[in-house]
Amino acid sequence: MKYISFFLINIFILNGCKNDGTLNYQKLIETELSKNSREDELLYGLRFGMTKEEFYDHCRRMNKNGLFFNSAGNAAVVCRIQDEFKSPVKVSFYPEFIDNKIYKLPAIINYEAFAPWNKNLFADSLVADLLQFFNKKFGQAPLLQMTDPNNKNVFVRVDANRRITITKKDERETIIEFTDLLIEKKTSKNAQPF
Repeated sequence: MKYISFFLINIFILNGCKNDGTLNYQKLIETELSKNSREDELLYGLRFGMTKEEFYDHCRRMNKNGLFFNSAGNAAVVCRIQDEFKSPVKVSFYPEFIDNKIYKLPAIINYEAFAPWNKNLFADSLVADLLQFFNKKFGQAPLLQMTDPNNKNVFVRVDANRRITITKKDERETIIEFTDLLIEKKTSKNAQPF
């Protein structure tokens, strides 16, 4: 009986913590969306609302300048960021479109020099560097740390309509996702950051 009581108390505490995280997230979204401003900038000149044609034209120009490359199998765009991190990173991405316009940009990022013996280039270190990178690029913004259904930490940053989530995928890779919350809200997509 003692163990059952202990177990039930822990479940109530954990559920309470998850509810607080969800409540904080909902409050953050309400506060940011009430600003009635837009933040559409993503990476390397990409922005929410670009049409597929604009996206492909932009990628072709960036490719000619040696900044964007095709991934194996041409399933994603790959770029390299050299100067913003302690070691060069590789970013692979391909946007999601609604009504022919970018509303979400998921990306996978990792240090190019990652190796099992380079502990300072593991995904944990990259998550910390990404948080600093976005603060430098977009300015300070509210940041929440939540737990997804797989018990992974998710860092959530919201600037007006732009939500940026950062999640460690594994020891090597980190997932970043930019989402236009106004479009997500209109299409009744999942309003949670994971």
